[in-house]
Amino acid sequence: MSIDKLKNHKKVLVLMSGGVDSSVVALLLKKQGCAVSGVYLRNWEKSVGDILECDHNRDSRDAREVAKKINIPFAVWNFSKEYQQAVIDYFVAGYKQGLTPNPDIRCNQFIKFGVVLDKAVNLGFDYLATGHYAAVNYQNSVCHLFTAKDRNKDQTYFLSTLKQNQLRKIIFPLADLTKSQVRRIAKDNHLATWSKKDSTGICFVGEVKLKDFLGQFIPEKKGKIISESGQILGQHSGAWFFTIGQRHGLGLGGGEPFYVKAIDAKKNQVVVATQKRQRRAIYQTKIKLSNLRWLASQPELPLSCLVRIRHQGKLAKAKLFKSGLIKFATPQRALAGGQQAVFYSLKKFNSRREVIGSGVING
Repeated sequence: MSIDKLKNHKKVLVLMSGGVDSSVVALLLKKQGCAVSGVYLRNWEKSVGDILECDHNRDSRDAREVAKKINIPFAVWNFSKEYQQAVIDYFVAGYKQGLTPNPDIRCNQFIKFGVVLDKAVNLGFDYLATGHYAAVNYQNSVCHLFTAKDRNKDQTYFLSTLKQNQLRKIIFPLADLTKSQVRRIAKDNHLATWSKKDSTGICFVGEVKLKDFLGQFIPEKKGKIISESGQILGQHSGAWFFTIGQRHGLGLGGGEPFYVKAIDAKKNQVVVATQKRQRRAIYQTKIKLSNLRWLASQPELPLSCLVRIRHQGKLAKAKLFKSGLIKFATPQRALAGGQQAVFYSLKKFNSRREVIGSGVING
């Protein structure tokens, strides 16, 4: 829902991460006349070195400072137990199987718009607002999710598993703004976060190397790096630390670069292919999906649509079948098991595409 459709004095809880996007969300809603409160979510408390603790302290301090500046109530909520169970355990289990799960999608589904939204509603809030770049529109009492105006910042990929009852309680005030406009608003209103860099890394955990993070849960175990023909090329410290299409970190110096073609977690083996063979090795024209989900209603299948297989990945023309099979019009690179495939409409609506649904790529 866009903020211009909100009635004054609606109670809105804003998830304030300490970044510029959520800061501007709180500001815009306050100016709209809503009864706004801010909350910082601290759902991960362990550290890899000292980095994560520093990040949490800085981000919560920045969020609190913005809340004080615009004069709204502020609190810190901790759902670390729920986050561990719903996100971290799922994330680690996937990598143990040689898959590439997405923690941000899982976090949105079960934490931000799951237990956090439930708590907000129980406390009497009408809506939950975030700094996601996405749009929700209503038609005949059905919520439809659309891409944001800023195509470079669009985050609908991460929201593709949300349900109707969740979408009805969510506001995305940045739907019609670009990132540069958001920063300008923050600067003009003297918000301390206006020039803060965008955060990257694992949701709620921070900017930490994947191997370092997974190493807290999965012990290293030496295994073989082999060619497509079975030739032993080197060793690795655990097949679960690699992803399909990965080039760096293989330790196979000299000659042509190698790319990860396949991961066998049971045998603890990583299969690689050279650059000359990578198109045949890691490019595919079809994949099988499981856990199909629909944002509004299930469309008639087979369905011609556009598919995105990673955040900010290019939209690819494809056809989705009842069996969960997707056939792409052109070969797609590194379709890793565990990744989310998100379906978008071929047709644009007011320059936006609708998110139809999603599925998980089979490993």
